[in-house]
Order: sequence, then C-alpha cells, then structure tokens
Amino acid sequence: MKKVFSIDSSTIGAGKCKVKWQKREGQYIAINGGEMVDKIVLEGKCTGLDWSPDGELLAITDQVTGVITLWDANNKKIYIQLDTTWNDLSFCQWSKKGKRLAVGTKKGNLFIYDRKASKKVPILGKHTKSIICGCWQDDNIIACGAEDNSFSISDLKGTTLYERTLKGKPSLMKFASMVDQNNPENKNQVLSMVLNHRYFYIHNMDNPEDPLELVFQEEYGNIVAYEWFNENHIFFGFSNGNFIVMSTDPNYIGQELYHQKSHNDYLSNLIVNYSINKVATCGDDMIKIYELSDLKETCETITVDDDTGKLYSLEWSEDGQFLAVTTKHGNAYVYLYKLPFLGSTYGTTLAYLTSLQEVTLIDQSKTTMAANDQIPPSIKIKVDIEPSILVVGERHLAVGVNNQVLFYPLIKKNNRNDNEEPNNEENDYIQYEYLAPIKRLLLNRTLAAGLLTNGKLQIHNIDNSKSKSNKVQKLFPNNTDTFLIMCAALTPNFCIFGTNTGVIYHYDIENWNLVNTIKHKTGIKELYPQFKGGIKFIFIDDLNDGYICNPVNNTIIQIPGISRILWDVECKNSCTFVSYDNENLTTYIFTESHIKGSQCTIMGTTKLSYGLRPILLNAGVVSSQTHNGKICMTQLSTHLDIKEESIGKEKNISKILQLLYSLGRFDELWKVFDFNKDIESWRNLAEKALINLDIRTERKKEIGLVGDADKVIFLNKIEGVEDKNSLCGQISMLLGEYDNAQVNIYNNNNNNNNNNNNNNNNNNNNNNNNNNNGIAALNLRRGLRQWDQALSLASTFAQNEVSIIAKEYALELEFNGDYYQALSMYNK
Repeated sequence: MKKVFSIDSSTIGAGKCKVKWQKREGQYIAINGGEMVDKIVLEGKCTGLDWSPDGELLAITDQVTGVITLWDANNKKIYIQLDTTWNDLSFCQWSKKGKRLAVGTKKGNLFIYDRKASKKVPILGKHTKSIICGCWQDDNIIACGAEDNSFSISDLKGTTLYERTLKGKPSLMKFASMVDQNNPENKNQVLSMVLNHRYFYIHNMDNPEDPLELVFQEEYGNIVAYEWFNENHIFFGFSNGNFIVMSTDPNYIGQELYHQKSHNDYLSNLIVNYSINKVATCGDDMIKIYELSDLKETCETITVDDDTGKLYSLEWSEDGQFLAVTTKHGNAYVYLYKLPFLGSTYGTTLAYLTSLQEVTLIDQSKTTMAANDQIPPSIKIKVDIEPSILVVGERHLAVGVNNQVLFYPLIKKNNRNDNEEPNNEENDYIQYEYLAPIKRLLLNRTLAAGLLTNGKLQIHNIDNSKSKSNKVQKLFPNNTDTFLIMCAALTPNFCIFGTNTGVIYHYDIENWNLVNTIKHKTGIKELYPQFKGGIKFIFIDDLNDGYICNPVNNTIIQIPGISRILWDVECKNSCTFVSYDNENLTTYIFTESHIKGSQCTIMGTTKLSYGLRPILLNAGVVSSQTHNGKICMTQLSTHLDIKEESIGKEKNISKILQLLYSLGRFDELWKVFDFNKDIESWRNLAEKALINLDIRTERKKEIGLVGDADKVIFLNKIEGVEDKNSLCGQISMLLGEYDNAQVNIYNNNNNNNNNNNNNNNNNNNNNNNNNNNGIAALNLRRGLRQWDQALSLASTFAQNEVSIIAKEYALELEFNGDYYQALSMYNK
C-alpha cells in the first residue's frame, strides 16, 4: 500500500481532526474543515463535516458562528452559507438521499434544511442539552441523541414521534435492520447507539417499549466503533484492542461469533468497506485490514511510523481506493489501497494500471505458469493523466478521461530491454478530442474508434490525429439513421457494432463497405470478437442471453449460462472461450463440424479467487488483475497438465481423453494412448470423433487399438466425402441414428438438386426436387426394413411403391406369426 500524501497539524491545527471522503466520486477529502482543493477558514472549532450522498455538497459547521457552510465540489467553491441564528453548532448530517440536512446545537435546538426547496426549519428545545449525535431513517425521520441522557425521533416538521431517557450519554447512533434467519422476510427496523461508551442499546421501532441492552466484558474496554454487517452481524471495536463479531439474530442475540485481540495496547477506530469486502482497524501506530469472508488472517498491515501521535480515526473512500487515517496530534495520512481495475489486451500483450499515472505492459506468452506466480513487468510507461480509460493496440497505448484521449506509440518502447528501467523523460503522445464522453475505446493497428455516450461511434486514424483539424474519418450512425450504437468491436479487417434495435453491422475497414448484417430479436449490449484465426464473435443482448455467431453463414447458436467473455487468443486446434463472474470461470468449446450442426458445450468450471478481475486467456491460462496493481495467473481446470505417472492410475480415463480431444490437445492425447489402452474409453473417444465428423482420428483409433477392418474400410470410403450433409448421413447410419441420417440425406439431395436447377436456369422443378429427396429417404428406411416409416414416405413421394413395400412388410409379418397384420398389408 502506497502513501499518496499527508497533511500535518501546522496546516489544519493541532488536536484531534475529522476527515470525510466525498461520497460516490471519492475525488475530494475534507479534513477538519479544510480541503486540498480549497481552504475554508472557520472562526471557531469545526464541529461537523458531512458530504451529501451524491458527493456534490460538503456541509461544515463550527462552534462559534452558527453558520452552516455548504461547499460545492463541482465548482470548487462555497455554494451557500446558511445562518441558523444560533451559536455553538454541535452536529450535522445529510439524509439518506441527500434531500435534507440536519444540524444540532449545544443548547439542544435542531435545524433542518430542505435542499431542493431551500427551506429552513428551526426547531427549538428538542433537547435540554447539547445534541451530540444523530442519524436519518430514509429522508423523513431524524433521530437525535443529547447530553441530557436522552434520545428523540422526529419528523420533518420537528414533531416528536418518540423520546426516551437513557441511563447514559448516547453516541454512535445508527438505523439498521435486524433479520430473523429462520424467517428472512421478518425484518425489524431498529435504532442502535452506545451509552457511556460501555453499553450497546437497540431500540426496536415496532416495539419501542422493549429495548435491548447489551453489556460486554469489562476487560474489553470502551466501545470505540461498531458497524452493522449483512443485517445479522455487528462488528465491535474496543479501546483495549479487542475486535469481536456479534450475532443479531433474535435467537442468538448477543452471542459472540468471533473474537480477536487485534491490537496490543489500544484500538481507536474500526471501519467496514462493503464495496471491497474489507474491514480495517487502527491502533498501536498501525492499521490492520481483514477480509470480511475470513477474519482469522490479517490481509495487510500499514505501520504509521513517522508520527508519534496516537492514531485517532479511519475513513475509507466509498470505492475502497483510498484510506485516510488521522492522529490525535492533528496529522492526516492518505494511502492508495486499491487501484481502479483498468486493463486491456491485444493478443497476448497485456496493459494494466500499476499506479495512478503508470501503466505496465507485459507479454503473457513469455511467462510461465507456476503456483502463485507474479508476472514481472516488462515495460512501464508514465502517462500524463490519471486515466479512467486504458486501451492497448498493436502499436499504441491509449489513456483517457471523459472525451480526451492520449495515444502513446509503443514501437520504440518495445525495442527497449525488459530489464532496463523506464526513464523519467516526458513521453511523446498524440492527443485527440472526441465529440462526447467516451463509453468505450477500441484500437487496431492504425485506427481508433470511440463509442460515445450519445450512441455514436467515432472512428479516426491514430497517426493523423496530430492534424489541427482532428478531422473525423467516420461517424456512425449517419444523420438519417435513428438507432443508437450500444457496443462495438474493431478487428484488423472489420468494424462491427450492435444497436439498440437488435441489428449487428459488419463494415470492411479498407473500403468502408457494409459486408454483412445480422438482425436479432432485441437490442445488443456486448460484442466479443474472436482475436486470432477466425471471424466468429459472441454477443449478449438486452435480455442477458448470449449467442455465438459465424457471419460467413450467419449461424447463430445460443450459449447457456453466459456472462462476461474471454476468448483464448492462442487456441490452435479448438475454438475455446471462458465466461466468468465474481466466483467462477466456465470453459466453453464451440464445434462447427458436428453431426447435428454447430454446438457450444460447457467443458468445466474453475474457481476464481476473490477480488480478481480476469483480463486475458492464453492457452488455458487466465491472467487477472488484483486491486493492488498486480497480475496473477490461474490455470483452467480443463487445461491442467496430465502427468504420465498418473495416467495408468486414472479411473475416469474416458473423461480425460474426450477433454483432450475437445481442446485440440492431440499430442497429449496420443501420449495417453501409449500408457493406457482401455478399449472402452477409446471406443467412447472414437464415437465422439465421429460425431464431430473427424474421420482421421476415428480411423487412427480403429487401426491402432481395435483393428476393426470392416469399420476401417468404411471410414476410408467416406473420408473423401466433401458434402457435409452426405457425410453426416453416412456417419449417422454407422452410429444407428437413422432419424438424423434421414434428415441429412434429405438435405443433401435438396442441395444437389438446387445446384443443378441453378446451373440449368430451371426454376420449375421444386416438386421434382422434393420427390427426389423423399425417395432418397424412402430408400434409407426400406433398406433398414423400417416398414412403417417407409410406407409413410412412399404414400407421399412414391405411390407406385406402396403396394410393393406393403407386400415385403406382409411377408415379414407372416414369418413372425402376425397373420392379422400381414393380411392388412396384403390388402394394400
């Protein structure tokens, strides 16, 4: 974890300081009333800091003037100063949706500001002493705790809905839900608080006269912080360094589920960040960070060894990117905990963010797979902005923010030695400004395409971007089209984009001719083109259904259970890709040559470690980004190396053989043959090869293992068959799938007759074609002595054959003793 910056007490004043991250955006941090972009001078001590939920306004209060200062993050200046006419403001907090701001005073008064209506609602005498804590339930109910040992619940007009005297001073007030695990639909809205830093008090909104009070062991010390988690757990941090997790299930309320001495001397704060599933504690001059899923092990430790003051508070930005800690001496330190997941690939080249303004490029094909292998960086590029867009192409690295993109050439950098340290001299770049903010950026060898937030696709030549005019080469759609472009892809030869109307367009980028159009039933939201050796692509529609498409013949196959996609960039003998979510990587194989048409099959699932973002798949190895700017590799379970010593002991050898075959790992397949000659397993493989129309593999198996001469002769006979339907029909007959054989024979004759008709310019032979197809199917059924099917076909396509087939059928029935049915056939 890297320290980004620090602010000492000479800037913000000595003593305990408050720190608040801007919500949602996390671009600004407010510290004790001062902000790094702007400095706001207060006449008295800062008593309250709170960002509005949308991150636009920062509310600041002090104990002297009675003025509420609202600072505007968009314009970086004070938005308005609200005079409450009361001095000694003691507390402030925005409502859940940011519509209203509540401010309390040391005299017990309450002030509510309606942001939308610019309306002030002063409420006198809410409490007899200072309001020291409070919280909102949605935007309509405000709870306040005061030094008079009481709390109140009020509506927007200030009407007290409930109040109660407590046995101690309240603090750390929060609204939450308690869920019965036996009945998840039973949710109780509660208000929780700490009394005198020792007791935990839970007020049930539905049963206010029956509060719950929990007392902890005295050796734990005072409660310094707590966080509700998953509606049925609470994290507690205690001053003596203890950290516990308690159940809130009604049946187990108060039961400690986990306890740890997190810090030896003291613990001053605890904070949970749900976006990254982490909990952090501070104390003993260090910060400890734990995984919510496994609290037994400390993920990371940060030692603040350059400050002698005790650590006081922690504040995490909402996205978990930055972590701030303050000390009792008034110093603040900000650490970069998590980098944005910015990464891109082109072939086996992988570019990813390793610092806020540093991009690392590696060639994944030059790395080796090992347990917990961390790939060493090969090229580092210092970029001139903190990017929110990062894309790598064949010759360029592009980084951008909003509608501005910088293109850095990679040719010279690729010639530098891998071990050579990157120089600090300024990098040359080409700057380009797009017509609107960029949703996605695409690169190939010479072109860049920006998919814009307004539904346009702006394409230009990268090297010509130096021209002052920045002339747009292509802009889709044109002014007469009404559709919006939702996704796009740029390959070496084609520009592909999908629209909200469900149409996918293919343009040849050499002449910009429309070469193919595919129409789908609903809008297209994602496109994933195959990188190497093919023109297939996968698309996901607005219903989150996935499809794989071959635009040569517009074959479209639905893919089951698909989410985000990575194509294997180095698949040589198979068409492999993975679909991934936050937990699993699922391996798919697409087979075009199949006896029943194109097929897409799930081959297996691999567990994905928490917090990883897959970015590249190369020969069965998945490269993933981590939150701290590193790359780790995971080998798919379907691609694990098979060791020779384990082949003979493997029980399910048939599964291994079919997996190796499907993945195109033929060298390893025949190595298995040398060590394991289980006939049944190899017969199963042979059948799979036949189903995939792979005559060569089937024949090799028959010759080498079984020695079935008749089958080898048959395979030699059909190996030269070029017509796919005819081949499928022959193989279907061999496998005993006669219905499928009939369909293929019918289609084969139909194709042949159509070709003959086209050559003869004869358009009047459709009936003859159908008859020829039917007769071919009839002959198949007749030869198999499947008389019922043969009669059905004869009655449609060859009436003159009905009596002959019926007689043959009758003879067989008579021989079998079925005289009544035989008589019926003779009568035909």
